[in-house]
Amino acid sequence: MLKKARSIMLPLALMAWAAIAPGTASAETLYGCMNKTNGGVRIVAEGVACQNSEVPVSWSSAGIQGPAGPAGAAGPAGPAGATGPAGPAGAGVKTVAGIINADGTKNGVTPNGYTSTRLELGRYQIDFPAGTWTAFPVMTVTPFGVNGAYGNAIVSSALGFSDGSARFVIDITVSSSTNTYFDNAFMFITAQAQASP
Repeated sequence: MLKKARSIMLPLALMAWAAIAPGTASAETLYGCMNKTNGGVRIVAEGVACQNSEVPVSWSSAGIQGPAGPAGAAGPAGPAGATGPAGPAGAGVKTVAGIINADGTKNGVTPNGYTSTRLELGRYQIDFPAGTWTAFPVMTVTPFGVNGAYGNAIVSSALGFSDGSARFVIDITVSSSTNTYFDNAFMFITAQAQASP
């Protein structure tokens, strides 16, 4: 009965010792001899032979977890993922530019995105089809001379519609101080700031 009590008390004492002195236990390996019959363990010095009725045992006083091993080699690169969907359009400016001949026809350099008409002497109309704009655009007009003749161009009317179409009327006069109209070629740039998504 006494022998069995000793075999129980000894492991309990070892556990208490490891809990009280973790700094000492973390750097030591303990050696012992365990009785084959009752499992009792006695601590011995390293290299001491156990009796025939015992088996040698050893363990780290730091617990069952050993030190971290070295980092393993990097694994191979995985396959490329699928291309994601396109994102929404960012903020920017949409523009449509054109050159209008003196007779109201579109110059062949800028033929797309609008239609043009000569309404009467010195008056021109430019139309943008539905879906061109998402907000009201603005237009700037610059006349250019034929054989040195320059006029004064103004946007006299500007209309925007809910379907994204728009209409502008341009008047060209001899100067800004007179209402003397005359036909003259001109260039225009129409722009609309795009709202951020």
